[in-house]
Order: sequence, then C-alpha cells, then structure tokens
Amino acid sequence: MVNANARQITTNKRQIVVACAGALLAAGLTLAFTVVNQPGEAPDVPRSATPAQQDVAADSQEQSSKRAVRRAIFFDEKVEPRIVEADALNREAADRCIAKISAAMDHYRGGVEPFVDDLTSISTRFGIVKRMPSDWWRKENKIENFVEDKFQQHLFSQQTLMDDIAVILADFKSEIDTNQKRMLISVKTDLNAADLPEVQADEYQPFFESVSRQLQGYSAKQGTASVQNAVGVLIISEAGVFAGRSIVVGLLARFGSTAVVSSAAGATATAGTTAAGTGTGAFGGPVGAVVGFGVGLAVGMVIDWWMTEQFEAKMRSQMYGYLNTLENTILYGGATSADATAANEDGSSGLVGALPVVCDRLSVAYRERFYEQIVTGTSTP
Repeated sequence: MVNANARQITTNKRQIVVACAGALLAAGLTLAFTVVNQPGEAPDVPRSATPAQQDVAADSQEQSSKRAVRRAIFFDEKVEPRIVEADALNREAADRCIAKISAAMDHYRGGVEPFVDDLTSISTRFGIVKRMPSDWWRKENKIENFVEDKFQQHLFSQQTLMDDIAVILADFKSEIDTNQKRMLISVKTDLNAADLPEVQADEYQPFFESVSRQLQGYSAKQGTASVQNAVGVLIISEAGVFAGRSIVVGLLARFGSTAVVSSAAGATATAGTTAAGTGTGAFGGPVGAVVGFGVGLAVGMVIDWWMTEQFEAKMRSQMYGYLNTLENTILYGGATSADATAANEDGSSGLVGALPVVCDRLSVAYRERFYEQIVTGTSTP
C-alpha cells in the first residue's frame, strides 16, 4: 500500500511534466501556423477569437504550464528532502522508544536479586512461617499478599508497569509531533523564498488533521485491530498517555498464554498452577494479570522450593524468564521474537514491527498532502 502510493505520486508528476511539455509544443505550433498562412486565409480557430486573443490565450497557457513545471521541480528539490529528513527523525524516535522499553525491563531485572535475597532473609522466612497456618486452614492468602508487597517493592506494581510503558509511548508521539512541525516550517520557509505565490502551505493544525485522516484511512482499509493501528491512534490522539495505556493493555493481553508456557515451563506443578491462577484471578485486567503471574510464580516457588538449597537459583531463574517473556510480549508480540514471527509473518504484533509500519504510513501521508497542495493545486477536505 505504502509503496503503491509513492509510485502513484511519481507517475502523476511525470504526467504533469509531459502534459506541460505538450502544451508548450502546441502553443508553438499555433504561432507558427498563424505566420505561414497565406494572406487573406483565416486560421482554423473559433470565429469569436481574434489573433490578439489567440496570442493572449497561448501566452497564458504557456505561463501556466511553466508554473506547473516549476511547482513539480520545487517539490522534488525542496519538499522531498524535507519529507525524507522527517521520516529519518521519526524512525530514530521509534528506535529510541524500543530502547527505552528495553531499558525499563533492564531496570526491573535489577530488582530480581534484591527480591530473591529478601525472600530468603531470616525475617521473611519467619513471616512466611507465621502466615502458613491461616493460609492452610482459612484460605486467607496471607502469604500471597506478603510476597506481593515485596514483589512490588523490588520489581514493579501494576500502576508502575502501566505508567512506565505508557510514558515512553507518549514521548514517541511527542517526538513525532516535533518532527512534523519542523518539516512544515522548513517547507513554508522554502516556499517564501520561491516565486510561487499561488501556493499556500497549511498551518500545522490543518496539516495535522489531514495526516490524521490519512492514518485513519489506512486503518480502515486494513480492517483489523492491530498494534500498528493502535500506534496510529496514539499519533493522532490529543491524550498521548491515555492512548499509550490502551496500547499497553492490548499488548499485555497476549501475555497470559505465553507466560504460562515459557516462564513456568521449568517450575514445578505447584509453581506453574499458582502463577496461572494468581495471574488470571486475583488482579484486574491484562496489566494486573502480569503482576499477578509474577507474584503467583514466586508464591509457588516458595511452597515447592523454599526449604531446599536450590530455592535461590530456581527463584532467580524463574524471575528472569518471567521478565524476558514480558519484554518479548511488548516488543514482539510473543514469548520470543521467533515465536512472534512464526505467528505473524509481518512481524507487526509487537512494537518492534509496528512502529516502522506507522513511520511508513506517515511518510506517505506527508508526501500526498504536500503533493496535493504544491503540484496539483488540489486539496483533500
């Protein structure tokens, strides 16, 4: 779709240049025919058109054709480089967005060692032993609540995870806005220096609204609730953080099934069952399920391995695997990048695949809007 639109713009520019050249040739032939006619022989023109009127019409057509050629040249020499520059900046912003998410995950991984150390401390051991009777006899989940507090202290809470990723996505949107404004200002500056008074570039708000309609059109043609469509909504939304939260919820909705298979694969039956049960029942929504799964996995490990020498190593391994699954779900849409690619050939089920697609769509939207205004003189309402 994106490449087809770009090829169509190139074809349209060639047609305009060819048409202009044809118009100039026709004007020249008309003038030559007038000169070589025999005295008294009327030229083959409408009776109402005098020779003077013919000259004025031919001159007007010639000037119009020349200006159309100049607009096409201006687009190629001035506007196209600005679009390419903005596209490059947008892709750099996308790369930064991915890097920031990976950095946030590394920060969470930094909490694994303190979390494991806390669970194996004398005070925590005593606290767990004290709570065991009420959990066994009255099903009060005191151990789970106890471990949850420590999990949130050392790794993250539901709100922390949501806000960390949503703010990163909002920063990406802000960078896109800045790049678009810079591009538009540069084009307007170039237009002011050019002798093209008939061309008036958009102010930012009409330009932004036109780009928004283009993105909405791509989403409607695709007809699916995909990650790239959600990122497109983020770009055109006035509330960046709120739209970012919606993307986080959509991405983490995939977490449950992949986490049960990958993170709990090396755990005992109790640990895996406790993780799955806590993740789906005790916490609300996909983001809550992520936190619940991690807490449940830790609780299950406490039950199965706490009194053994392997507890620390097992807990550490499971926590790192859990966080790896979380990162891959957000970035690739699956437990691993290979899993996501196998399930979704275009690689757009996570942010790594979706952000470049959105950059492609933005580039085409910029190109089409400027082409309409500058070269063809038409405008999409």
